[in-house]
Amino acid sequence: GLEDRGTGITTQALAEVPAIGTFLKRTLTQRVAPPFQDLVYSDQGMTLAAFAVQTAVGIPFDEYARLNVFEPLRMNHTHYLDVPEELKQHQARSYSFEDGQLVPIQHHYWNIWPSSSLWTTANDMGRFVGLHLSGGSLDGARLLSKDATERLHTRHFSYHPEMAGVCLGFFERFENGHRLLIHSGGGSGFLSEMMLLPEEGVGYFLAYNGYDGSLISAFRSAFLDRFYPAQHETLVNTVNLDAAELDAYEGWYWSIQNDRRTIEKLTSLLDGYIEVAAVGGALLVGDRSFNPVDPTLFVNQDADEPEYIAVRRDESGEATHLLSATSEAPFQRVSWFYGQRIQLLSVVSTLLMFTLFTLSAGVALARRRKQPFSIRWTDVYMSSLTLANLAAVLTLVTIFAGLSTHSGETYIQLGIPLQLQILVGFMTILSGLSLASPVVVGVIWQQNHKRLSLRVVASFLASLAALLYVWFLAT
Repeated sequence: GLEDRGTGITTQALAEVPAIGTFLKRTLTQRVAPPFQDLVYSDQGMTLAAFAVQTAVGIPFDEYARLNVFEPLRMNHTHYLDVPEELKQHQARSYSFEDGQLVPIQHHYWNIWPSSSLWTTANDMGRFVGLHLSGGSLDGARLLSKDATERLHTRHFSYHPEMAGVCLGFFERFENGHRLLIHSGGGSGFLSEMMLLPEEGVGYFLAYNGYDGSLISAFRSAFLDRFYPAQHETLVNTVNLDAAELDAYEGWYWSIQNDRRTIEKLTSLLDGYIEVAAVGGALLVGDRSFNPVDPTLFVNQDADEPEYIAVRRDESGEATHLLSATSEAPFQRVSWFYGQRIQLLSVVSTLLMFTLFTLSAGVALARRRKQPFSIRWTDVYMSSLTLANLAAVLTLVTIFAGLSTHSGETYIQLGIPLQLQILVGFMTILSGLSLASPVVVGVIWQQNHKRLSLRVVASFLASLAALLYVWFLAT
């Protein structure tokens, strides 16, 4: 039930990767849901589990995995973080496809290992798949008891009996009438998935280059359609609900996996929200329509397999959360002023106001130069505020330039960019200075009311921008 974190989880050099305990001590996020209430998947949680194992056995986790998993299974080409020198010539390179050409992607090391950073081969992972499908033993080596293997593959949590749930290390999925256990992931230009069909004794491991995850689901569906086609169409019976009952579920929902207490709030403004609307007797979630199965369970049957969502209500009957088996965390309902459009509007308006302030204050100061030369503290204040605003706007331009030349993943995962830290610092200073601008305008009025017009405009813009910025930080 831990928040996930996307900044500062990678580094460009292996020597810079901290010990697991050191990294967790510095970055461990807060718990947002108690166990068995909500599914909140996070790299932080998996790394914390590895640290617990490491602490219990008294040896580093990578050594424990080598001695108790890799060597007994003869996974001779599997290593955490990096591979031995003799294997480096066989390491795959990751590429992105840009303008019709393959462009190498720089490899980054993951501070948040061992939830990631496993170098392996398809052959080695095939042996790991075989271990799961053969009851915990392979080629005479028993790593798990049959009971332990079954517990790994057993559903331990689900929001609703009709919805897919989670096992230990695997996510359930139902497709073509079959129960699948899957775990996918990716990073540094690689994507992969391990898939098991326990009842059929079949599984595979897939890995490929790029950032487009659509191939994972496309391959899975093609594999199942070829070898395990659907025997009959699954149709779920739906019911009709009153319009008022559906309207009560409308609004904005925010993923509780996102961190609102740090600068990562900015990165989650675009992909951390879901808007729910009641349309035609169904709930429109994003661009998909879900029809009611009962007052709190809804189904989308546009695809080959039904997809469910559920709504959690409090004791008074108010909707509080939107729950999906395909999401890594539940979505908490928020008030309209916490909604995505209002939050984005506050950010854009803040920057626009600061920019307009820079222009209006600049014009006012230029007019001031035509008067007899003298230095007043009000002019120093307005000049400083104007220059600071200009610097903030230029810094923002630099950030967008950086985002356009880096993948969004690596630009943020390496840490909070210096430009972004500077921008936030400037904006915070500007907010403090701007809130004082009405006082300065009052002083200017006393000194010379003829000089007031543009200063009033500048003061109003700066104060409004500061209030919007403080409100955004507070929400």
